[in-house]
Amino acid sequence: MKPSATLYPILLALASVCSAKLSFKTGSVVVNGKDGSPSQSLKFGPSQGTQPLRVAQDETLKLQFTVFDDEEKREVQPHQTFLRFYDKKTEEEGIVPIKVGRDGKARFSLNLRKPPVGLPPTSFEPLHVSLILGSFKYEGAVYDLFDLTLPPSGTTPPHPEESTFHVQPEIAHTFRPDQKLPPKAISLVFAGLVLSPWALLLGL
Repeated sequence: MKPSATLYPILLALASVCSAKLSFKTGSVVVNGKDGSPSQSLKFGPSQGTQPLRVAQDETLKLQFTVFDDEEKREVQPHQTFLRFYDKKTEEEGIVPIKVGRDGKARFSLNLRKPPVGLPPTSFEPLHVSLILGSFKYEGAVYDLFDLTLPPSGTTPPHPEESTFHVQPEIAHTFRPDQKLPPKAISLVFAGLVLSPWALLLGL
Protein backbone atom coordinates (compact mmCIF):
# COMPACT_ATOMS: atom_id res chain seq x y z
CA MET A 1 0.00 0.00 0.00
CA LYS A 2 1.25 3.48 -0.92
CA PRO A 3 -1.13 6.19 0.28
CA SER A 4 1.57 8.68 1.32
CA ALA A 5 1.47 10.58 -1.98
CA THR A 6 -1.98 11.94 -1.12
CA LEU A 7 -2.04 11.48 2.67
CA TYR A 8 1.00 13.51 3.70
CA PRO A 9 0.03 16.79 2.00
CA ILE A 10 -3.42 16.64 3.58
CA LEU A 11 -2.12 15.93 7.06
CA LEU A 12 0.67 18.46 6.97
CA ALA A 13 -1.62 21.16 5.54
CA LEU A 14 -4.33 20.79 8.17
CA ALA A 15 -2.99 23.81 10.02
CA SER A 16 -0.08 25.20 8.10
CA VAL A 17 -1.41 28.72 8.70
CA CYS A 18 -0.63 28.40 12.42
CA SER A 19 2.85 28.89 13.85
CA ALA A 20 2.49 26.52 16.82
CA LYS A 21 3.72 23.00 16.12
CA LEU A 22 2.60 19.69 17.53
CA SER A 23 5.12 17.55 19.33
CA PHE A 24 5.11 14.69 21.83
CA LYS A 25 6.79 13.62 25.04
CA THR A 26 7.16 10.63 27.38
CA GLY A 27 7.29 8.25 24.44
CA SER A 28 7.86 4.63 25.44
CA VAL A 29 7.56 1.15 23.97
CA VAL A 30 7.30 -2.11 25.91
CA VAL A 31 7.35 -5.59 24.38
CA ASN A 32 5.61 -8.18 26.54
CA GLY A 33 6.20 -11.91 26.20
CA LYS A 34 3.55 -14.61 26.05
CA ASP A 35 3.35 -14.69 29.86
CA GLY A 36 2.90 -10.90 30.03
CA SER A 37 6.36 -10.12 31.38
CA PRO A 38 8.33 -7.36 29.58
CA SER A 39 11.15 -8.61 27.35
CA GLN A 40 12.20 -5.27 25.78
CA SER A 41 11.58 -1.59 26.37
CA LEU A 42 12.83 1.72 25.07
CA LYS A 43 12.19 5.45 25.35
CA PHE A 44 11.89 7.71 22.31
CA GLY A 45 11.52 11.42 21.70
CA PRO A 46 11.06 13.95 18.87
CA SER A 47 14.79 14.67 18.48
CA GLN A 48 16.06 11.18 19.24
CA GLY A 49 17.46 8.89 16.54
CA THR A 50 15.69 5.68 15.63
CA GLN A 51 16.48 2.56 17.65
CA PRO A 52 16.02 -1.11 16.67
CA LEU A 53 13.20 -3.14 18.17
CA ARG A 54 12.18 -6.75 17.56
CA VAL A 55 8.81 -8.41 18.25
CA ALA A 56 8.27 -12.18 18.06
CA GLN A 57 5.07 -13.89 16.94
CA ASP A 58 3.81 -14.55 20.47
CA GLU A 59 4.78 -11.12 21.85
CA THR A 60 2.78 -7.90 22.15
CA LEU A 61 4.05 -4.37 21.58
CA LYS A 62 2.57 -1.54 23.64
CA LEU A 63 3.35 2.07 22.78
CA GLN A 64 2.34 5.28 24.53
CA PHE A 65 3.14 8.99 24.30
CA THR A 66 1.60 12.39 25.04
CA VAL A 67 0.97 15.04 22.37
CA PHE A 68 1.51 18.68 23.31
CA ASP A 69 1.75 22.18 21.89
CA ASP A 70 5.45 22.86 21.33
CA GLU A 71 4.95 26.60 21.90
CA GLU A 72 2.72 26.73 24.98
CA LYS A 73 3.92 23.36 26.34
CA ARG A 74 0.39 22.13 27.08
CA GLU A 75 -1.23 18.81 26.23
CA VAL A 76 -3.54 18.88 23.19
CA GLN A 77 -5.66 16.47 21.17
CA PRO A 78 -4.72 16.47 17.46
CA HIS A 79 -7.37 15.89 14.83
CA GLN A 80 -5.35 13.17 13.09
CA THR A 81 -2.73 10.79 14.51
CA PHE A 82 -1.16 7.94 12.56
CA LEU A 83 1.68 5.46 12.78
CA ARG A 84 3.40 4.82 9.46
CA PHE A 85 5.13 1.46 8.89
CA TYR A 86 7.52 1.56 5.93
CA ASP A 87 9.72 -1.14 4.39
CA LYS A 88 12.60 0.69 2.70
CA LYS A 89 13.57 -2.35 0.63
CA THR A 90 10.18 -3.29 -0.85
CA GLU A 91 8.71 0.26 -0.50
CA GLU A 92 5.61 -1.29 1.06
CA GLU A 93 3.94 0.89 3.67
CA GLY A 94 0.92 0.94 5.93
CA ILE A 95 -0.87 3.66 7.87
CA VAL A 96 -2.51 2.81 11.21
CA PRO A 97 -4.69 5.41 13.02
CA ILE A 98 -4.24 6.03 16.76
CA LYS A 99 -6.78 7.43 19.20
CA VAL A 100 -5.62 10.34 21.34
CA GLY A 101 -7.54 11.53 24.40
CA ARG A 102 -8.39 15.12 25.29
CA ASP A 103 -5.42 15.05 27.66
CA GLY A 104 -3.09 14.30 24.72
CA LYS A 105 -2.35 10.76 25.87
CA ALA A 106 -2.14 8.11 23.15
CA ARG A 107 -1.83 4.34 23.43
CA PHE A 108 -1.30 1.71 20.77
CA SER A 109 -1.05 -2.08 21.02
CA LEU A 110 0.29 -4.43 18.34
CA ASN A 111 -0.68 -8.09 18.70
CA LEU A 112 0.58 -10.22 15.82
CA ARG A 113 -2.16 -12.78 16.40
CA LYS A 114 -4.60 -10.03 15.36
CA PRO A 115 -2.51 -7.51 13.41
CA PRO A 116 -4.09 -4.20 12.35
CA VAL A 117 -5.43 -3.99 8.80
CA GLY A 118 -2.98 -1.22 7.92
CA LEU A 119 0.13 -3.25 8.73
CA PRO A 120 2.05 -3.94 5.48
CA PRO A 121 3.51 -7.34 4.51
CA THR A 122 6.64 -8.04 6.53
CA SER A 123 9.95 -9.67 5.63
CA PHE A 124 13.28 -10.04 7.38
CA GLU A 125 13.86 -6.34 6.78
CA PRO A 126 12.79 -3.93 9.58
CA LEU A 127 9.85 -1.57 9.21
CA HIS A 128 10.64 2.08 9.79
CA VAL A 129 8.00 3.45 12.18
CA SER A 130 7.15 7.15 12.18
CA LEU A 131 4.50 9.27 13.87
CA ILE A 132 2.25 11.64 11.88
CA LEU A 133 0.40 14.42 13.71
CA GLY A 134 -2.14 16.73 12.08
CA SER A 135 -4.52 19.40 13.35
CA PHE A 136 -6.57 22.36 12.13
CA LYS A 137 -5.14 24.53 14.90
CA TYR A 138 -1.45 23.57 14.79
CA GLU A 139 1.24 22.90 12.26
CA GLY A 140 1.41 19.21 11.40
CA ALA A 141 4.54 17.15 11.99
CA VAL A 142 6.19 13.82 11.20
CA TYR A 143 8.61 12.17 13.66
CA ASP A 144 10.83 9.12 13.19
CA LEU A 145 10.39 6.71 16.12
CA PHE A 146 12.16 3.35 15.73
CA ASP A 147 12.93 0.45 13.37
CA LEU A 148 10.68 -2.52 14.04
CA THR A 149 11.52 -6.09 13.00
CA LEU A 150 8.55 -8.48 12.83
CA PRO A 151 8.26 -12.14 11.77
CA PRO A 152 7.88 -12.51 7.99
CA SER A 153 4.31 -12.57 6.77
CA GLY A 154 2.92 -16.01 5.98
CA THR A 155 1.87 -16.89 2.46
CA THR A 156 -1.77 -16.25 1.67
CA PRO A 157 -3.77 -19.50 1.30
CA PRO A 158 -4.99 -20.03 -2.28
CA HIS A 159 -8.61 -19.24 -3.05
CA PRO A 160 -10.78 -22.33 -3.68
CA GLU A 161 -11.64 -21.03 -7.16
CA GLU A 162 -8.21 -19.62 -7.96
CA SER A 163 -7.77 -21.90 -10.98
CA THR A 164 -10.76 -20.30 -12.70
CA PHE A 165 -8.89 -16.98 -12.86
CA HIS A 166 -5.87 -18.44 -14.65
CA VAL A 167 -5.43 -18.57 -18.42
CA GLN A 168 -7.43 -21.51 -19.72
CA PRO A 169 -6.49 -23.71 -22.71
CA GLU A 170 -7.95 -22.64 -26.03
CA ILE A 171 -11.28 -24.26 -26.84
CA ALA A 172 -11.18 -26.14 -30.17
CA HIS A 173 -14.60 -26.34 -31.80
CA THR A 174 -15.44 -29.33 -34.06
CA PHE A 175 -18.02 -28.60 -36.74
CA ARG A 176 -19.97 -31.16 -38.75
CA PRO A 177 -19.04 -31.38 -42.43
CA ASP A 178 -21.30 -29.57 -44.90
CA GLN A 179 -24.35 -31.58 -45.89
CA LYS A 180 -24.10 -33.01 -49.40
CA LEU A 181 -26.87 -32.05 -51.83
CA PRO A 182 -28.69 -34.92 -53.65
CA PRO A 183 -28.29 -35.25 -57.42
CA LYS A 184 -30.33 -32.75 -59.49
CA ALA A 185 -32.39 -35.54 -61.09
CA ILE A 186 -33.67 -36.73 -57.72
CA SER A 187 -34.38 -33.15 -56.68
CA LEU A 188 -36.43 -32.58 -59.84
CA VAL A 189 -38.44 -35.77 -59.27
CA PHE A 190 -39.41 -34.77 -55.76
CA ALA A 191 -40.17 -31.24 -56.89
CA GLY A 192 -42.50 -32.65 -59.57
CA LEU A 193 -44.28 -34.80 -57.00
CA VAL A 194 -44.84 -31.79 -54.77
CA LEU A 195 -46.15 -29.61 -57.59
CA SER A 196 -48.27 -32.25 -59.35
CA PRO A 197 -51.40 -31.69 -57.17
CA TRP A 198 -51.30 -27.97 -58.02
CA ALA A 199 -51.06 -28.84 -61.74
CA LEU A 200 -54.17 -31.01 -61.50
CA LEU A 201 -56.11 -28.29 -59.70
CA LEU A 202 -55.18 -25.70 -62.27
CA GLY A 203 -56.20 -28.02 -65.08
CA LEU A 204 -59.74 -28.41 -63.75
